[in-house]
Formats: sequence, C-alpha cells, structure tokens
Amino acid sequence: MKKIVSITVLALIGIFLRGYLKDQNNGLSHQSDPERESNKNEPQQIAKDNDIAPTQVSAWKKELENRISEIFERKNATNEAAVNFEKKSARLERRIGQLLIEKEFLEGKCEELGIDTSEKL
Repeated sequence: MKKIVSITVLALIGIFLRGYLKDQNNGLSHQSDPERESNKNEPQQIAKDNDIAPTQVSAWKKELENRISEIFERKNATNEAAVNFEKKSARLERRIGQLLIEKEFLEGKCEELGIDTSEKL
C-alpha cells in the first residue's frame, strides 16, 4: 500500500511539475499567468488531460499537501545524528577510562611515597 501511495504521489508531482515547466517554457511565470490563476478547477483539467478521475486527482493533491515534508526530508538525518552521538559517547567513555587509570596510578604512587591523598585541594 505504501509503495502504491508513493507512486501516486510521485505521479501527481510529475503532473503538476509538467504543467509548471510547460508554462515556464512558454515564457510565462506560474504566478502571473492570469488564465492559470483564474482556472480554479485545476484537478479537473489535470484529470481530463491524463484520463484520470477528478476525485482521484483531488485525493492525490490533498495527500501531497498533507505529506509534502516527507518527500523532501532526509531519511538518514536521524541516523546520522545517532551515529554522531554514538561516536561522541564512545570518545568520552574512552577519555573517562583513561582519566580513571591515570588517577588510580597517581593514587598508588602517592601511597608509595607517603603522600596523604585524603586532603582536597
């Protein structure tokens, strides 16, 4: 089902972009084309041009408007953040381990030399 929805969304994007690019190639701006702006039945015209039911085009358009961010978001963005977090955590854990070993070593040397480590600086 998800694959079919993705294909239909891509088809709808293609249909809208085809109309937009056609206007651009004719030297017309998409926003300033009075005929296109006054034509509020775009889904009906798209359906007619592509032999699709107008209700289907309207449904695709509504779905596209609701889920447009999903199309353009990076799927691996959260994975990159998680990987970066794991790398930083591992680096900090190694550093903490290194500091603990150094502390234990210095405490042992202080004990050998008779230096009292109970005093806080």
